[in-house]
Amino acid sequence: MLPMLTLAGFAEGLSAYDKKDYATAMREFKSLALQNNAKAQYNLGNMYEHGQGVERDMKEAVKWYRLAAGQGLAHAQYSLGLLFETQGLPGVPDVVLGGLKAAEIDFGVPQDYKVAMRWYRLAADQGFAPAESNLGGMYAKGQGVAPDYKEAVKWFRFAADKGYPLGMQNLGVCYKKGYGVAPSKIVAFALFSLAARSDQIAAQKRDELGKSMLVQELEAAQTIADYMHQSKSVIGPLTKLPPDAVGDGSFRLTDFKREFANLPKLDGHLNNVQRVAQ
Repeated sequence: MLPMLTLAGFAEGLSAYDKKDYATAMREFKSLALQNNAKAQYNLGNMYEHGQGVERDMKEAVKWYRLAAGQGLAHAQYSLGLLFETQGLPGVPDVVLGGLKAAEIDFGVPQDYKVAMRWYRLAADQGFAPAESNLGGMYAKGQGVAPDYKEAVKWFRFAADKGYPLGMQNLGVCYKKGYGVAPSKIVAFALFSLAARSDQIAAQKRDELGKSMLVQELEAAQTIADYMHQSKSVIGPLTKLPPDAVGDGSFRLTDFKREFANLPKLDGHLNNVQRVAQ
């Protein structure tokens, strides 16, 4: 259990951060980070990455992320994976680029897919949904590893089952294109629909795909999406799909709905991923 003074200092840092009083937040987090508090180390790294209260310094960001990641903090492990995958681009304000190409700027972080894979896997093995989704993306793109769509689908499913919109969207693309799974516009539409509750890009993908689908296919897709939402699970319903829900075979909508009506409610939670500072 953390000492009360540590808890109080962390709370003060969070309060200041939420008020955009970055100087106070930096002071509180740094004091705790020097005491080896992993969450404070992560938050300090995050502030250095985004230039909040300090000059943007990717080397400092990586230093603090590494310290937090070394203590097993999944958020920090994921952040390191993201930096090494993208060469530090995710948090770069447009003003920093100043019209230059990324390759012309030293972000202090080399692009290294194998290192990114290692950090993503550490976080994914703890069930951290963004890392699971990005790890799946690395397998799908063959970055740092040989392309493996089935392995990509596995990790996308894990992320999607936790309610992570990008995991649902990526899994939807796999079903739409037939990457690692039998192609199914019905399942793809259902996944895009579920992700579209909080993701505009997924909504666009859903609407575009819907233009090429029959009315009964759209009804079937909505049945899957509703069941996924009600059962708070993605993986469970996908394992119970009637055979005719995938591929180009015909199906009877009444049989399709009956299959889902007889299923028990599944365990699981569609939790939103929260920032570490809680």
